[in-house]
Amino acid sequence: MLNSFRVRLLLLLAALLMLTLSVQYYVNLRSVRSNTNFIIEQQQAIMAGVSRWSEQSFQRAVSGSDAVSRHSSHYSATRLTG
Repeated sequence: MLNSFRVRLLLLLAALLMLTLSVQYYVNLRSVRSNTNFIIEQQQAIMAGVSRWSEQSFQRAVSGSDAVSRHSSHYSATRLTG
């Protein structure tokens, strides 16, 4: 029965199919791990940026609102003269 060309061809194709599926599974697994690490790095970068921005905003608010009033008075003066 294994002497039949069709049976040997069928076994070869089945083995190649299993090999192909195994390689695809492995590549997909590596891709998922890589994407997970990339997403974690992105989340950390976003959180660091938001933290830095909120610290700067807080420092601006604590340092005084005179910077805001200077900006608004400059805007008002340029609108009147400009």
